[in-house]
Amino acid sequence: MLARIGAAIVFEDKHVLVLDKPSGLASHGGSGVRHGAIEALRDLRGDTRLELVHRLDRDTSGILVFAKSRAALLALQSEMRAGRVEKRYLALLDGRLEPSPFR
Repeated sequence: MLARIGAAIVFEDKHVLVLDKPSGLASHGGSGVRHGAIEALRDLRGDTRLELVHRLDRDTSGILVFAKSRAALLALQSEMRAGRVEKRYLALLDGRLEPSPFR
């Protein structure tokens, strides 16, 4: 699994590491999950300073951002709170999507 995680790193500099998280992998351990992406990266790198900037659900694949320092974590979280980060989601569906009864 660690080799697969290492191959999924799409960007890294001295402040952040960006992972293309596959579906089925939790962002972090807990709630019955022993290891998630953060634990795998810490094991792979031997770096306990890595911190999750945000999370994705276990069944959701996509870009996951990790801070490599406390300063980077606080700066990125501040940008997210201020609305200066845009998140986009794309769903791939098979079949017909019925209108939502909640509209």
